[in-house]
Amino acid sequence: MNALQSLRKPYVSSVVIYLIVAAAFVLQMKGMKLHSLLVPLICVATIVTCGATTFLFRDKDEVKLSTNSKEVVTMLSIIIYAILVFIVGFYLASIAYALFIFLHLSGWTSRSFIFGLINGIGIAVLIYVLFNLFLDYFIPEGLLFQEML
Repeated sequence: MNALQSLRKPYVSSVVIYLIVAAAFVLQMKGMKLHSLLVPLICVATIVTCGATTFLFRDKDEVKLSTNSKEVVTMLSIIIYAILVFIVGFYLASIAYALFIFLHLSGWTSRSFIFGLINGIGIAVLIYVLFNLFLDYFIPEGLLFQEML
């Protein structure tokens, strides 16, 4: 197999996507205070590690390109969640994401709604207590709420 055929394999596009997402994280870190860089740097390192792992273990298993609608919607919701964090802030975006994921994966029932809402609020409270109170770490508050503060 020549180098050109090797570049057409699905893992190459996966690695490129990982690197683009890592670069987006790095660009978002511009202007952040030094003590606020720990978690974004961990995220970048994790994303780059996933890309490297995808590249290093590319010949181990055949890549399945078939997906179902739940996988696609879940993947798109992660991208929307990442965008919402910068618009409405981490807490509201996390509550909305947890609620949506519970409803999407468990079925659109009132029970899923209640569990998703409790889970989302619980995660937001846990993150607030852990990062804001104990670690004094910056959590994105969103562009909407920056104008109010």
